[in-house]
Amino acid sequence: MRCERSLPKTHDDEVETLRALVRESHEVMKDLRILIREAAETALALEAAARVGVSERLDQATSDGLISYGTAIETAIKESTEAVYARFDAIYDALMSVTKTERRTGHSGLEELPDVFRGKKEKG
Repeated sequence: MRCERSLPKTHDDEVETLRALVRESHEVMKDLRILIREAAETALALEAAARVGVSERLDQATSDGLISYGTAIETAIKESTEAVYARFDAIYDALMSVTKTERRTGHSGLEELPDVFRGKKEKG
């Protein structure tokens, strides 16, 4: 919006030209302030949108991680429980001198133990 004026001829013309240039610069400054305000609002909106996006991604990643962690824990508990039962079976077999085949066929090894170890009271 540059003022297209001819060269001033008198002092009054010079003053009028300067006034027009000052008015024009004020208009340009006003437009510039509006553009700066709009840019700041856009930057704030983008920052807020980025925060929401990051928050959503973190929430999803946390949920996925917890699901994965829960599944891993369930698997570990199941495997540990099976290992404990297997260990107790091995201890039982060793103490009772029972083989796995005998245990599967129903032989408990308790037949050879005295009644006191089987939980029965002795008669007499």
